[in-house]
Amino acid sequence: MAYAALPACVVPPHVCSDKECHVLLDKMLSELDPKDAAKLGDLHTIIDNMCVTKRHFVRPVSDVLKGDSESERAKIYAKCSINMAKQATQRALDQVGATPKDIDAIVAVACTGFLFPSLAAHLIEQMRSEEHTSELQ
Repeated sequence: MAYAALPACVVPPHVCSDKECHVLLDKMLSELDPKDAAKLGDLHTIIDNMCVTKRHFVRPVSDVLKGDSESERAKIYAKCSINMAKQATQRALDQVGATPKDIDAIVAVACTGFLFPSLAAHLIEQMRSEEHTSELQ
């Protein structure tokens, strides 16, 4: 039985540095009513305390900030998360010389968005894994 001893990682292509996040936050705050902006003043401290030096996005940050509807964000999440998961799965399979038919179980973890059926279910279907392939949650 083959297994992926080294997980494969795929990150979104658009990068925003910590400094760029602060500039964008200042821009957003400047466009708000001063009373509302004052309530969000601690966001700079929160960004600093996260100790994250860069953030990855599936779209340019300027597009992310446009304020898409929840429905539109869900569509973007579905498309991008499935595509990235397929890339990561194929990389993991390539590392051990396996194919999608060799997959017995998929563990998929995502920290944002909501997808139904699950990300693992989409992978099982789109990568043409065997019918016995299960998802672990």
